[in-house]
Amino acid sequence: MTLLEYLDIYEVSTYRFGKNIGVPQSVVYRWATGETLPAWKNIPLIVWATGGEVMAEDFVPYHLYSFEGGEDQASSLISALSVVFRRLNGSVPPPEK
Repeated sequence: MTLLEYLDIYEVSTYRFGKNIGVPQSVVYRWATGETLPAWKNIPLIVWATGGEVMAEDFVPYHLYSFEGGEDQASSLISALSVVFRRLNGSVPPPEK
């Protein structure tokens, strides 16, 4: 689910969402409309604030699916990013050494 979809479905304003995670309303608006992507440090906050309904991979632009290597490679990239963000959020333990 995209951030914009989440905000619409749950009728959450960009102001209220921003206040919950400590960023300005204008920044949340730019994320929701796709004008900019969240900084790495903000992804875990977004995942937390949405209860996991908006995940890191939801910010990966669809045009990545059409790059050389096709959908399989893009899917692998999205999966890898998802694990990284979940680790940052503490919901996936680091790999054992």
